[in-house]
Amino acid sequence: AEYMGSDVMVENFGPGALDRMGFTWERIQELNPKMILASVKGFSDGHHYEDLKVYENVAQCAGGAASTTGYWKGENSGPTISSAALGDSNTGMHLAIGILTAYIGRQQTGKGQKVAVSMQDSVLNLCRVKM
Repeated sequence: AEYMGSDVMVENFGPGALDRMGFTWERIQELNPKMILASVKGFSDGHHYEDLKVYENVAQCAGGAASTTGYWKGENSGPTISSAALGDSNTGMHLAIGILTAYIGRQQTGKGQKVAVSMQDSVLNLCRVKM
């Protein structure tokens, strides 16, 4: 396949979709040992919600960003979702950093790597508290 001569494969399918299409990490390495596979998922591998599909609102709630907004008092008190795309945009930036790191690693080892970024972790990174 022509695309297997590429440097990086980026995917944002639902959990397990790439495997069901026949593109397990092991198969990708057989086809192109130098390939960098970059994946965005809602939750990290091994997380008890790893099989769930996630979108922006879920990422903000699971990552804690919704707890930094909202109303403290009144009938409508509670957290709210930011209109800024914190989960989508920030996850993409984290993935780009991971891809670049894997690319540098490949220059030294000649081997590709699997890079996975979760939306929950990326949003959580934005919610660091200043000390």
